[in-house]
Amino acid sequence: VSIAGRPAKGGLVSLAGPPPGGPLLDCRDPMTSQHQFQFPTPPVQTPVQASVRAASERAAAAASAAATPRVLELFASPELRRLLSACCPAAAKLSPERLLDRVRAEAKAAEIVHNFPARPAGEFVDVSMASLEKYGFFLNQWQAQLIPPAEAPPDASPVWTPGAFDPRSTAANASSAHYKNLGPQIAEISIFGCPPFARPLRPTWDEAANRLVYAAHNIRRLDTGSAPLFGNVGAVFRTSRVRKMVEIAPIDTGIWEASCNDTYGPPRFNLDCSYPMAPVGTLDHFDHVLYRGLGSWGGDGSRGGRLPRRSLAQSAAELIARSAVGSPSYRDAPNATELSAGSYWEANLLGNPRPDDIKLVLPFFGALFGSADGARLRRLADSHGWPVVWALGDGGNGTAPPPHGALSGTAYPGNRRLLDPTTRTAQRRLNASLPPGSAASFERAWAAAAGDRRAGPVSRAQVQRWWAGLEGVRLAPVAAAACADTDGCVGVVVDTGACVCERVLVEAASV
Repeated sequence: VSIAGRPAKGGLVSLAGPPPGGPLLDCRDPMTSQHQFQFPTPPVQTPVQASVRAASERAAAAASAAATPRVLELFASPELRRLLSACCPAAAKLSPERLLDRVRAEAKAAEIVHNFPARPAGEFVDVSMASLEKYGFFLNQWQAQLIPPAEAPPDASPVWTPGAFDPRSTAANASSAHYKNLGPQIAEISIFGCPPFARPLRPTWDEAANRLVYAAHNIRRLDTGSAPLFGNVGAVFRTSRVRKMVEIAPIDTGIWEASCNDTYGPPRFNLDCSYPMAPVGTLDHFDHVLYRGLGSWGGDGSRGGRLPRRSLAQSAAELIARSAVGSPSYRDAPNATELSAGSYWEANLLGNPRPDDIKLVLPFFGALFGSADGARLRRLADSHGWPVVWALGDGGNGTAPPPHGALSGTAYPGNRRLLDPTTRTAQRRLNASLPPGSAASFERAWAAAAGDRRAGPVSRAQVQRWWAGLEGVRLAPVAAAACADTDGCVGVVVDTGACVCERVLVEAASV
């Protein structure tokens, strides 16, 4: 399943296990030989992607309009009103129409985030710091897999990564019904509208360019962007630059395919599978995505009972409470759990984003602070003018997946971000008022963290101690009404409400 826009074991970029006699994506094939295969930078959006996206926009407009009455009925329900009165009194006073307007506004302003591992992990074939350093665009997982070792950066993802391919599918059954029902591929085709590859086991570079970048929609304002389980760096995209790429599914399609379509997995959850994933939504038309996303997590009890039973009203109250609609103060947002972290909309990018399309990066503090990879990310971010905003997340050290909070009852604040004051971007390109001594506090904590890492595996207590020693600007994600330019500002100062934005935007606004 994908919890930050990428697959877990079973793979989203593969269609089959290595066929007899050779690897899955065979770069020795005449079409893809290292001598003949070229890797030109694809268009920002290919004609195929643009056509698919246009069709999705039309379908989304009709589906969203049809769903609006059901959303308003839910927002007027006595159960939701009772729940909102307990968690979010101001939201409870809004009429159903005004409440929907507020949710829509926050959904349009919410971060679109792709989490990726700073250093490629064995399970994933994804964009990495190495590929971002070398290539002029943000690789999707098919493109990352097609680059032969001779062409790839030294520590980029290997071409054929053990575990990235579904072992049940082979060359012998690649065209069978078994293959056609394979979750990752059928999701990309049947849910998001991507055309199938002409040769399923050997997509061309041009065909790979027609696929999508997986991303999470962060209306719940997780500090890590999405769960760091599938990547300890979150890349937050500029919504204005990728708006016409976005296609939104109500929930993670990997979870849905495994749980409702039996196309791959585990893990599987007892989702309410009566809520369909298609047609997808866009950032202009998504009422149907909102309604279906809330309903899908209800837990119908028929699939093993791993999810708690929740009504539509309970799911809606949780989303509203965690968003800026219910908790205008980021500091007071209710705790996150794995269930709330994993309940995001899958807001994928049907395009080939450029580095300039990234607004900021969110490194997972416990995994990268004080490390060589963390230092490398700082340099990469400065080379592109990306602010570095550290996210504490669950406060762990990043060496193991976060606990299954929804299943164990574990919760964490999920609202702790700090702007890194040591980068050139923070010092020269942002209007942030950096407290005196904040850079020095970061350097001291960095040195302590580096020393602890050299001494051996770090503990949660050590991570908490590094964080406690930092002085600086604590940021919240930009809410809909917080800043004049939600797209150009990278955060809101938690203590003052001031918007932290690029200087050129601030200067332009003052003219």
